[in-house]
Amino acid sequence: MVVSCVDSSSIDAFVEFYDIDKGYLPIAVLNYLCRNGSGIRDFDVSKLYTLDEMIRKFDFHLIGRRNIMLDQLVLDAYGYKAIQNADFNKQLVPEIMRRLQRSFPEAASELIANPDYVNKVLDLFRRMDQKLCYLEQLTDSDFKYYFLRPNSPEKTVYEFDPHIVSSILNDFMDCEDWSMDCMKALASTHGIKCAQIFQIIRLALIDCQSGPPIMELLEFFGKKECLKRFSVMVEMLKESKWSSTSTV
Repeated sequence: MVVSCVDSSSIDAFVEFYDIDKGYLPIAVLNYLCRNGSGIRDFDVSKLYTLDEMIRKFDFHLIGRRNIMLDQLVLDAYGYKAIQNADFNKQLVPEIMRRLQRSFPEAASELIANPDYVNKVLDLFRRMDQKLCYLEQLTDSDFKYYFLRPNSPEKTVYEFDPHIVSSILNDFMDCEDWSMDCMKALASTHGIKCAQIFQIIRLALIDCQSGPPIMELLEFFGKKECLKRFSVMVEMLKESKWSSTSTV
């Protein structure tokens, strides 16, 4: 869909919103602005121009005076191309870490200031067939929980009794082998379905009811990080003031 979004006198606000707030890479925003106002000889709308190419092909006689129109699909296409063409280790990952530290100053440093971990999340993002066009997708969606440990048991106690959850998480942490057999045994012991065990573990790990399969989540975080998240949830449940609305 194409909609009028700003006129030529508001370019600074446009750039600030899409570059700084939304996290489109600067080269993507610049290509989009050039597409609307041109100024580039033989401008190819399907191409992502580098800054050097823009300078070399610039012609001020070609600058248009039309209002900037927002075509979200086109902007996203430029954003996706810019991220695919970015130097991951020198440009993209450092920029993501800066955004994470601005967005989540309370987060553990090993989750937001570790290049290897950020690359690990990006790899998971791609494997889940997610298309990264702008960086706010990592901080304003369910993916933010990969950079944050749960800070409230509200979603968990809405679905389950806090005492049952605590008991299940404690029993799971005591299991030597975090296997499907272990989870099936827990379900049998506590008289609930195995799917509910998965749900409790998922909520404790990422505070979200959707995402990768449980075994993949456990492998992704590793035992040390999983234990931290389970322990945090158990401690929060001890102080929980919410009551369960579930029959579990």
